[in-house]
Amino acid sequence: MNKIKKIKEKKTGKISSFFVIFLFMSFFINNVSKAQSKTWAAPKEADNVKNPLAGNAEILKNAKVIYTSYCTPCHGNKGKGDGVAAAGLATKPADHSSDHVQMHTDGTLYWMITQGRAPMPSYKTTLTNNQRWELVNYIRTLGKSISIVKKVKPIPIQPKQLKTIQSKKDTTKSDITKTEKTKADATKADATKTDTTKADATKTDTTKADATKTDTTEVDVTKTDAATNSIAQQTVVDSSLLNRIDALEKQMDNKKSGEEHFMIVGLATFGFVNNKTTNTFNGVKQVTKTNSLADADHYEFSPMFLWRHGKKFLMEFEPSYTGGQLGVNWADVSYFAAPGVILRAGYFVLPFGFYGKHLAAGWITKLATDPFGITGLPPSDFGVEMEGGIQAGNMKWNYDVSLTNGMQLLGDGTLQGAGVTDNNKNKTLTARIGWLPFSNSSVELGVSGLTGKVGDAGSNFANVKADMYAFDLNMVENIRPFQLNIKGQYNFVNIGRADYVKPSDSSTYSFTNHTTSGFIQASLRPSFSTNSILKNFELAGRYGNFTTPKNSISGAKQNGWAFGLDYWLTWRTVVKFTYEAIKISNNSGINTDVPLGFVSQSNSMYLQFAIQL
Repeated sequence: MNKIKKIKEKKTGKISSFFVIFLFMSFFINNVSKAQSKTWAAPKEADNVKNPLAGNAEILKNAKVIYTSYCTPCHGNKGKGDGVAAAGLATKPADHSSDHVQMHTDGTLYWMITQGRAPMPSYKTTLTNNQRWELVNYIRTLGKSISIVKKVKPIPIQPKQLKTIQSKKDTTKSDITKTEKTKADATKADATKTDTTKADATKTDTTKADATKTDTTEVDVTKTDAATNSIAQQTVVDSSLLNRIDALEKQMDNKKSGEEHFMIVGLATFGFVNNKTTNTFNGVKQVTKTNSLADADHYEFSPMFLWRHGKKFLMEFEPSYTGGQLGVNWADVSYFAAPGVILRAGYFVLPFGFYGKHLAAGWITKLATDPFGITGLPPSDFGVEMEGGIQAGNMKWNYDVSLTNGMQLLGDGTLQGAGVTDNNKNKTLTARIGWLPFSNSSVELGVSGLTGKVGDAGSNFANVKADMYAFDLNMVENIRPFQLNIKGQYNFVNIGRADYVKPSDSSTYSFTNHTTSGFIQASLRPSFSTNSILKNFELAGRYGNFTTPKNSISGAKQNGWAFGLDYWLTWRTVVKFTYEAIKISNNSGINTDVPLGFVSQSNSMYLQFAIQL
């Protein structure tokens, strides 16, 4: 059974040169600094569209959730245009707290959210009418405004800190008139009261007399509530006090969770697995059943540590505890050189295909298992990287290029990471180009390439080269009330001809070291359903295949189906039920431990919880 598991983990393959790809890449990188400069103006009729949710404070909680999901990555938590994705965009995201944005009418903001303008997608089909109006209301809360409260109890304000807005002569005249009216009303209503009332009236006369003092007389805020309210409505706070309050607000804003220079996030995956494996050879079947909590292949706890140094540098470190072992997913430093250009150095996931770098996390992938033959090849590596995005009218391009130590060819024809010390003097070049042909970014097509020597220096494999290429697809389409999500990737791996040692008798042999692997996956979710429970369910299905070199030790054909039902507790928290069936057929006579014609059928059920923190 250990050999069967080993067969699953082997990843090798075939390719030709990627010279053309990198010529295209050079062209796009040369144009990466170009950004749109045209003013974005809504049609005049947009100004006349009335906000049906104006003044509705109850919707702000839900609006914040929508804003966090769709807007924060580019515009930031405070809407200042400083989101994590902003540095990679050719056009800087708008500052929603600025006067420029806040001066737009509600109708104009609604029109902009609905229509979109690259790199911002259109939300006409992604969000409902109400959700777009909710975003308008939430954006209003991000504006800069100062409200003057009539009574400020938490911060005592002394009389000398108050100034009248109008001239003091006008204020005196106004106060006298108001006092006389108050006195007259009081006299009329309380004509039958006791001498105590007369005493109060005397105080009122005193107040009237005080109000006629010269211009040097300061406002007495200890008067009655009516007088205090009248004065407060005509006064502003001393500017020095406002400056101190503003400084405190900025200080507290910097201390809010998620806004610090240092942040801890991460992900966790945990679940139950039930498996039945049937091995068949020459008509004889052997059945094995297992069940476990958090099996070695489907448990992960990976905290991620982020530290931002100024606005240009970001350090990332993600250790991972999985399968009883502690490892590192990545550890690198990123430099945001310019809009559309990010430079990176350290240990990182190579830009080969789409799944491994963008979809493999348990809280993102739709099924409890990864597609076999896709992840882990090529492995994470040490080196330097450049990535970013390019705007081309309504279309978008993204690029990712790396130069790393590369991989090491083993004696059985398989590959593994070379590690922090290169096994030869050659470096491996890996790159991916992504094309988003539509303005709403609903479809992305990608092509990847990798080339480099993999043999140890001075060995018989010294000149053996590995070439790989991959094609990937990512599509999200709204077919109301459903959201359809289709993803796929296909890999080709080719390793140059070499003589390997046969384990049975130590003789040498050779084979065509060509590997293919791929998957296609679809999921359907009623995201736009009015039922608050039904809208959180998602159906998913996937087909995959993985064929390793015939007549190699790891030679086998592997095909499998997976079906699942997910329930999304939040946008980044999910419970998944998955059923997967995999069939492995040995097509090699080299491995004596796994005879030719051996077939293994594996059927597994998973109940899994995944969360991103």
